[in-house]
Amino acid sequence: MQQANVPERVMHSIPETAFLLNISTRKVHYLIAEKKIRTLKCGKRRLIPRTEILRLSREAR
Repeated sequence: MQQANVPERVMHSIPETAFLLNISTRKVHYLIAEKKIRTLKCGKRRLIPRTEILRLSREAR
């Protein structure tokens, strides 16, 4: 059976970002407060673009 092509998500929540970067949600909040990660506010939610997650991942290497 063939799988459907599902595009990757463009925006992630703080818990999802923490999971993807293998860090705590507290650390994600710290990075946001220190302006080391760009976010977008959508209503009450704060979302992190996938490009920011990839950038942080590359910088950590």
